[in-house]
Formats: sequence, structure tokens, C-alpha cells
Amino acid sequence: MKRILSLVILLFCISAVFPKISQDTTLISLYKLVEHKELYMTEKEEGISEIKKMFKTPNITPEQRYDINLKLYNEYKTYISDSAIYYARENTVIAEKLNNPAWAYESQLDLVSLYIVAGMYIEAIDILKSINNKNLSDWLLIKYYDCYKQLYNYYSNNNPYTRIYIEKSKLYRDSLLNVLDEKSNHYKIVYAEKLYDENKLLEARQILQNLLNRTESDTHEKAVLAYALANIYKKEGSIGLQKHYYAISAICDIKNAIKENASMQALASVLYETGEVERAYDCIKSSMEDAMFCNARLRTYEVSQIFPIIDSAYQENVNKQKSELQLFLILVSILSIFLIIAIIYVYRQMKRVARIRKELYHTNVKLNGLNTDL
Repeated sequence: MKRILSLVILLFCISAVFPKISQDTTLISLYKLVEHKELYMTEKEEGISEIKKMFKTPNITPEQRYDINLKLYNEYKTYISDSAIYYARENTVIAEKLNNPAWAYESQLDLVSLYIVAGMYIEAIDILKSINNKNLSDWLLIKYYDCYKQLYNYYSNNNPYTRIYIEKSKLYRDSLLNVLDEKSNHYKIVYAEKLYDENKLLEARQILQNLLNRTESDTHEKAVLAYALANIYKKEGSIGLQKHYYAISAICDIKNAIKENASMQALASVLYETGEVERAYDCIKSSMEDAMFCNARLRTYEVSQIFPIIDSAYQENVNKQKSELQLFLILVSILSIFLIIAIIYVYRQMKRVARIRKELYHTNVKLNGLNTDL
């Protein structure tokens, strides 16, 4: 019985410690990746260069050019938004020349999604208003509702009419759920978002965790799932799991060279709140670099709100460390002086002892001589 009880206690201890070990390992992996994220950017650039070589195909048709532009749009949309906008605009021209309504709507909706990220809300709403959703097929209707959902969600940030736009975003989310396949991952992710807003956190977490468990490679979808899970744990107040899942999301973003991301910024905020200022600074700096590289205006704005706070705390820490180092150096210098004085004192004492020993030796020799004479 005692053995069984001991085993149960051991298993409990392991289960309590393992998540923390796992979390710490994930964070360490992320910190190493941040230092080498240029490697993944190089891979991304090489992939893009290979796609661009397709433009040199002899007698290339407009349809082929449209397909190449679409590939480049998909590569650039979370990497460099300006380049993605360029190729989406090129495709709108091609679609019009070919009189292909489906391609025209596709490229217009691609443009809208980019304008939203770039903070070009007026241009985005103008395009959406020009589209008659009755003319859209199911797959284009999904993009259409998703664009509206994202537009009002993004636009609600720091807006005096926040509540109104949040409600509009929710309405389009419901419309999106109505046209999505309930078995698809897209549906489950959007539905989990709805559950999150309704504070049904356990249900939302179960859906996202099941999807994440079935995702083996570090894909962009895994980054989205991990970020959504971290937000749930944030709402629940679980600091450790927040860090863990934000870190997983950030790792996937780095490996896929995704510059339009939110996980690194969110992780920086958590680290700052828990007093890990140096790591928070590294993360927010990386997030700022990504946002500016991608020219994602909303992300740049969001990062700019927290960057000065973390930077100030970081500089304060650096100055404090400098002061402590100066004090340490002063103490070491004083101790060194005392050590030198002590060495000199000991050396003189040793010389004195040696002299006395020598005098004693000569005195003993004289005494022995006198004894012999006596």
C-alpha cells in the first residue's frame, strides 16, 4: 500500500513539474530562433525567387501570369504587404481583361484583406461595397464574409465607436459560419472564436486543443491555433500556459517567415508583466522589426504602444546593472588595495621573521662555541 501511495505521489509531482519544464524548453527554443530568424527569411526569399523565374516562360499566357501572381501574393501577404498588394492589383487588371468575374472578385477580396492589415480601411470598405455578394460562389462568399469580419474587428481597435464595430464583426462572423463546412478546420477555428467571446472557454479550448494536437508540422495554422489558445489562457489568468502557447505560435511564425504576426508582441507583454524585462525587450524589438519590415500599420501601431514602456524598463535595468557594476568595480579596487597592503605587510613580516631566525642561528652558534670552550 505504501509503495502504491509513493508511486501516486511521484506521478503527481512529475505531472506538476513536466508542464513547467515543457514551457521553459519552448521559450528557450524561441529565444534561440529569434537570433537566427534571418535564415528563414533567406529561405523565403529563395522560394519567391524560384516562383518569379516562371515569368520567363516563353509565350506565357495571361492565365499563367495570373496563377504566378496568385502564388506570389500568397507568399508575400504575411511577409511584405506592399509586394502582395502589387501582385493582387496586377491580377485585378488581368481578370478584367479576360472578363473573368470569379478571378476579378478573388483578386479584389485579396486586396481587401491586405488593405485591412495595412490600415487602409477606406479603400477596403470601398471595394467591399462595390461587390454584390449575390454574384459570389460559396468559396468567394467565405472570403467576402471573412473580410468584413476582419475589417470591423481591426477597425474597432482604439475607435470611439468600438462596441458598434465589434457587433458588426460578430454579425459577419455568424454569416461566415453559415457558409463554412462544419467539418472544416476553418469553421472550428471561427466557432471557437465565437465561444471565446461568449466566455465558453472550456468548449473553445477543447476545440482548439484537438485541432492543435492533430497538427504535426509548424505550419501557419498551428501558429493561429496556439495564439488562440494562449488568448483563452490569458482570459483564465494562467500565466505559464499563456507564455507556452504564445511561444509556440511565435516559433511557427519565425519558421514560416511570417512578419504580420501578433504572438511575439503578446508574449512580450506577458514577460514584462512577470518581470522578465530583458526577454520582453528582445521579443518586442523582434516584433517591431517584423511589423516595420512587413509594413503592417496596425501591428506597428500596436507595438508602438507598448515598446516605449518595455524599452524604458529595459534601459532602467541596464543603467541599474551599470551602477551595480561600477559599485562592484569600486569594491574590487578597494579590496585589491587592501590585498596589496596585506601582501606587503606579510612580506615585511616574513623578512623580519627571517632576519630574527638568522640572528637566532648566529646566537646559537656563538653559544655552542662558548659551551665548547667551557
